[in-house]
Amino acid sequence: MANGRQLQGRPEELIKQALKIAPENPKVLQLAGTAEFESKNYKQAIVYWQKLLEMTSGNPELAESISKRIDQAKALAGTTAK
Repeated sequence: MANGRQLQGRPEELIKQALKIAPENPKVLQLAGTAEFESKNYKQAIVYWQKLLEMTSGNPELAESISKRIDQAKALAGTTAK
C-alpha cells in the first residue's frame, strides 16, 4: 500500500521470497499473480492464479473472481488456451 498500491520493486521482491518459503500459500499465489499481471507478464500471472483456483473448491465466489482475472490475463496475453 505504501508503494502507491503497486507491487513492483520491493513488494515484488518480498513476494518472490514468500513464494520460495510457501509456494502453496493462497495469499502468496494471489499476490504473485497480481504482481506478474501488473508487470504485463500475463502468462505467469495465469500460472499462479490457476494454481490458486485449484484451491478454491469450497468458495465459489472466490473461484469466480479468480476465473475472471485469469480470463482477463488470457485476453491480454492473446491466448485462449486453458
